[in-house]
Amino acid sequence: MRGKKAGTTNARGAYTVDEVIRAVENSHGKVSYAAKILGCTVQNVYFYAKKYKSVADALANARSNFKEGIVDTAELKFAKAVHAGEKWAVRQALLTLGAERGYGKQSPQLEIAISIVTDYPILPELIQAMNDVGMSPSQAFEKMLQRIQEQQQQQALIDGS
Repeated sequence: MRGKKAGTTNARGAYTVDEVIRAVENSHGKVSYAAKILGCTVQNVYFYAKKYKSVADALANARSNFKEGIVDTAELKFAKAVHAGEKWAVRQALLTLGAERGYGKQSPQLEIAISIVTDYPILPELIQAMNDVGMSPSQAFEKMLQRIQEQQQQQALIDGS
């Protein structure tokens, strides 16, 4: 039925199904915006969605695509925050994504890991080392602790001089 005139009208006449679908797609599934694009009421858009499966499908797809885009954007922002060492993001990543590795809410290693990741500037070096030699996370953690101890010893020597 695309292209066919339907019974709902406004001052300029009936809308084609294609016009309604384009308005729904251009408004990312926001019916009030689709109605503004068409110059009709929200009820008119819902009428088309109820009467024509293609309009209902376009509305559902536009809403789904919009939500997916928002979630994708949020995930990218979250990943950037983790990579930048933002403490809140590191904590959330470990609590959710790292839960199966033992970083639960009651985990004593959670605070240690967050502190190490966010407070010590050696993380990029460790990530590179893991990538270069196929190091496991536990090996990287051990190496990180080793480097922290070395830095603390060097600082103690400087402070003692």
